Amino acid sequence: MGNSQSQDQDVLMQSLANKRELDISKKLTHTQYVKHTRGEDIEGCLTDLPWDLIDEVSLYERVNASFNLVSTLPVELPLRLPHLQHLNLSHNRIKELPESIALYFHLEELNVSYNLLESLPRNITNMRRLAVLDVSHNRFRQLPDDVGLIPGLRKLNASYNQLSLLPTSLGSSDSVRVLLVDGNKFLSTIYEAGSDNVLAQLLLFGAALGDALGLATEGLSRDQCRFHYEPDYTLADTVRDELRVRYRDGDWTANTDLTLVALDSLLHWGGVLDELDLAQRLHGWRHRGLPELADARRPAADLLAVRTIDTAGFTEAPHAAARRASGSANNNLSPARIPRFHDLSEVAGNAQRVCLTTHAQPLCVAASVTLAALVAQLLQGRGQTAADMEHLLSAAGALGEKFTTDEHERDALNSCFRETGEDSTEPVVDGEGGLLSALAAAVDVLRRSSRTLLSMMGLWRYPNGPNRTPQAP
Repeated sequence: MGNSQSQDQDVLMQSLANKRELDISKKLTHTQYVKHTRGEDIEGCLTDLPWDLIDEVSLYERVNASFNLVSTLPVELPLRLPHLQHLNLSHNRIKELPESIALYFHLEELNVSYNLLESLPRNITNMRRLAVLDVSHNRFRQLPDDVGLIPGLRKLNASYNQLSLLPTSLGSSDSVRVLLVDGNKFLSTIYEAGSDNVLAQLLLFGAALGDALGLATEGLSRDQCRFHYEPDYTLADTVRDELRVRYRDGDWTANTDLTLVALDSLLHWGGVLDELDLAQRLHGWRHRGLPELADARRPAADLLAVRTIDTAGFTEAPHAAARRASGSANNNLSPARIPRFHDLSEVAGNAQRVCLTTHAQPLCVAASVTLAALVAQLLQGRGQTAADMEHLLSAAGALGEKFTTDEHERDALNSCFRETGEDSTEPVVDGEGGLLSALAAAVDVLRRSSRTLLSMMGLWRYPNGPNRTPQAP
């Protein structure tokens, strides 16, 4: 195998003389880099790996062959480089990796980004020392199901491919610490029945953990939190008072229970909200708990949502029962609000219907619609800059206002969007079971995040500007 166009011989020989590191990458100017990434040929690039690398055993530990035009890798290459630890083949034209690549028993880092790859060899899990894998900017539609089982894998970059799902093995991996998946075409719904969408699982776990941690501080002032808890707090340290004594260590609140019930209904109906099915499942939760999670405890009867469920006729006509119950609790069925998140009018309609299932007050509906609109726009990729975040907040508030005609209720809703000082601890006072307080806290967190973390992350993740185009299902 030869080279149609070789590097300058002195550079190549100098690299070959170093028996630990070989650099045969093409050094490009910025103009050449842009052309190369566009797929244009650059004069002086290798089209094949050098003969000296293929015909004899070498002791190289690092090989950099990036920014060339290599399209195939010799099957025998791992046998010629038995001690290789770092291999950089990025920015080439490679369409397939041979299964023999798994024979790199000492390889710790593999970079095959910016190629034409559509799949990885399934035996890549045999590369037990592989810690860093970069397959970004290729044509992958899926990753091997057991890629997360590579025992040493710490970092995986699968950005800018054509992935719609991630394998569940990544979610159960004990080693993976960094996972980059920007620029893919993930499913626009939160979860698809029968799929192995690890992102949905991570979202649920994160929500449950956040609920459990939030329970420890619910109703406490900042000074009370400082009194009861140390920086090394664990869930076992949760103070036992009138509110928290009803929960076990590490338990979550009814918020998470209701979220799981709503998601179960959505999954059963393929993402379509059915109020009667939701009412039946809520009734089952009221009397049986969540036996699927080995939790058969019934929810507390004094919960406002439970009082609505206990109203006569709830399973047959939940909206009418909610009006009779006149409950005013925080509506916790948030997942049911945002399927089809690219269409805000549909999001608002879903939010209204699910809210009316348990809470009939117009202000509850307006606040639920507002929260759903916030989440939907975030899922669309909005809010990457401070200015865009303000537009997002304004759009959500305007949409929520349409669901109440009472001026006092509109004023209460608008109060959630007022600016607060950096050290402000004054809550929004409301009689809606904390719903307006939750909305105000969400607005404040989003507004502060857009000015700091999101802005910095945007510069890092989207150097050419964020892509805010929503992906419709």
